[in-house]
Amino acid sequence: MGDRGLDRWLAEKVMGWTKRMLVDPIGWECRTESNKMGKMENGWHPTESISDAFRVVEEMESCLHLKQHGKTGRWSAMFCDCMDGYIEAETASLAICLAARKAVG
Repeated sequence: MGDRGLDRWLAEKVMGWTKRMLVDPIGWECRTESNKMGKMENGWHPTESISDAFRVVEEMESCLHLKQHGKTGRWSAMFCDCMDGYIEAETASLAICLAARKAVG
């Protein structure tokens, strides 16, 4: 799964969003029980943006272990709900996203 595929998976499975295809093919419709109309999230890419990745962390409602390796500069992440090993990636945002996918399944 490429980074855009992972972004889509996280939007659907973790955030509970749906793709809004009719109006904006790159936007996400974010609906909640109290807000049936929803709002649009354009340009949401948690695999690239650390602020978007931390929105995933907030939605997961689980503690996150995140660390950078001094020698390699790579990042490792693991959610407390899934304590069977760290996920390692080039960036913190990608490590968070991969760990979320592992934790959710």
